[in-house]
Amino acid sequence: MKSIENTENQLRKITKLSAKLYEKTQNLVNQYMGEKSFLSKIKEISTDFWLNPDIKFDIIIISAEKKYLFNYLSGGFWDEDPKRIAEKLSEFIYSTKFTDKIQHLSGRAIHDKSIIEKVIYSLNELKKLGYSTEKWSFFSEIESLCNQLLKSLKTNKWIILIGVSSIEKLEPFDRLLAHEIFHLILIWNGLWFQWIKKEYDDLDEGLAILLERRYSERKKDIVAWFWEETLMIDKESRIKKIKNLYNNLKKG
Repeated sequence: MKSIENTENQLRKITKLSAKLYEKTQNLVNQYMGEKSFLSKIKEISTDFWLNPDIKFDIIIISAEKKYLFNYLSGGFWDEDPKRIAEKLSEFIYSTKFTDKIQHLSGRAIHDKSIIEKVIYSLNELKKLGYSTEKWSFFSEIESLCNQLLKSLKTNKWIILIGVSSIEKLEPFDRLLAHEIFHLILIWNGLWFQWIKKEYDDLDEGLAILLERRYSERKKDIVAWFWEETLMIDKESRIKKIKNLYNNLKKG
């Protein structure tokens, strides 16, 4: 395992998002969130699935590196134990799990504070190991992000966290944005299969992909095939079929 000092130096190098790339991403957010055609299409697709699209959310832009480190600290990769997460941080940032992911634009829908609390637990373990808590430190950067997320949740807004890669182009940005909005709409409508079991992650992702594909009119995605086959029915019956499956899985 690399020393804490070496790990902190590497983290300082990789977590910053350039001002130019941040501004470019923020301009795209403003563009699409200000377009009536974008929002009306989201609403139209939601209505076709009998989903209430009336949600409030903030969009927070960070580097892909910071986003995946946040995911890691929340238990989203190798382990869910905060102590082991902290101990393996230096190993994680040199792993292909991390280096492959950060090459791509990505998003994450956040609807409650449980994920943030997991990150805070992991930060406390980093502190115990001797990681710096000074203003310039990685600890302070992630702590500040957690505080920003908690602030949004306290104002009754959910969050779309966007991780921007310095390698991958931002286009098609609207597809990513639509995908994450659909995740929040599904949760708002009481449909989040991970609430039942984590092993149902693909059902949530597949359903969001199905809705996003209606927006972008792109070809079928293998993760959405289950929903494609299941929902080849009259649109009035779609939400009933989804909720029936959800309730049956919940029972059993």
